[in-house]
Amino acid sequence: MIPRHPDDISAVWLTEALQATVPSVTVHEVTVERVVDATNVNATIAVRHDAGDRLPARLFVKLPPLDPQRRERLDWASMGRREVRFYRDLQADLGLRAPAAFVAEVDEMSGEFVLVLELLGQADTRLPDLVGGLDPALLAGAVRDLAELHVRFEEPLARARSAPWLVPSGRTSDYGARLLREGIDRGASLGAAFVAV
Repeated sequence: MIPRHPDDISAVWLTEALQATVPSVTVHEVTVERVVDATNVNATIAVRHDAGDRLPARLFVKLPPLDPQRRERLDWASMGRREVRFYRDLQADLGLRAPAAFVAEVDEMSGEFVLVLELLGQADTRLPDLVGGLDPALLAGAVRDLAELHVRFEEPLARARSAPWLVPSGRTSDYGARLLREGIDRGASLGAAFVAV
């Protein structure tokens, strides 16, 4: 059963969920350090386990949003399903640097999903300064990676072979624009340069 809230992630559930990627691991304790209910529910958890360096001690968890209206909009766009499938079915073959996915599960009927990922900003990762500016080399690499990803799946036959679930929805939404406007209007700490853009 997929947890609905980070507080529902027990040591028993996480042990079972991790078995496919971290065989024979036992999780002894899960501590929820931080929860943000934004586009999705995002959480940082501390995990006491016996897997040594095969599993970090802190992980990032993503679940559907708690707010019913936001949940409905994300279900409509199949965002959770697509992200789980990216990590589960595509990431390993793409050669893109993305967070390691330790758990990627979705319930196709209900739309419930859970991702347990590498927490960025640790070990060999760093978070870019989105307010002060991006390193041009980092930005060029990201644009190159995204261009290669789009070219790879541009042809319908290529998509059908590798990712039959990756179909254009034909639907449009102003959801992103509305979220950004709400953040600006509420005075979120986005920074003047970001708001100007």
